[in-house]
Amino acid sequence: MSRMNRALALPVCCVLAMLPLAPRTALAQTAIIEGAAGAGTGASFGTGNGATVVLMSPVFVDVDVIFSTDEFPKLEYAVALQAEVQGRVSAGIIPQLRLNNGSGKLSLYGLVGVPFFLAPFTMLGVEAGAGVVWRMTETLGLYGEALLDLFIIGNDLQKDGILVRLDGCVGLRVRF
Repeated sequence: MSRMNRALALPVCCVLAMLPLAPRTALAQTAIIEGAAGAGTGASFGTGNGATVVLMSPVFVDVDVIFSTDEFPKLEYAVALQAEVQGRVSAGIIPQLRLNNGSGKLSLYGLVGVPFFLAPFTMLGVEAGAGVVWRMTETLGLYGEALLDLFIIGNDLQKDGILVRLDGCVGLRVRF
């Protein structure tokens, strides 16, 4: 037996000897899945052609699917489907990362996202916001969010223009 093989033999034998002491079940993360539905509006600020326009943001509805694990419950991954229902109806998707302060009765969270509207126009931007969840029961809660969206790319923007939205949203959050 070569010197290298003898050096590896002791650690390998120790590991093999300890296998009967290892737990029989794997410790895995448990997925936490939540859903949320809400509605909101706010103010929109647009630029283009040397002018700035301020309008009420269209009323929108949000339906979110929120994923986290019991290992890292403070970090949430969310996908929001948003539909503007006032005036010209539009639909978009917003992947988000959320960081919350815990799972108590009242929790605060911050979020970042990438909103993408795809019908009937296209717009791509960035989103930042903050929210609060008040858990009425272990599975049911109310939430409110303040959101700041900045759209910089899209066929619905003026040439060399941007669109800034400052919106609020309230709704219901359910843990499955």
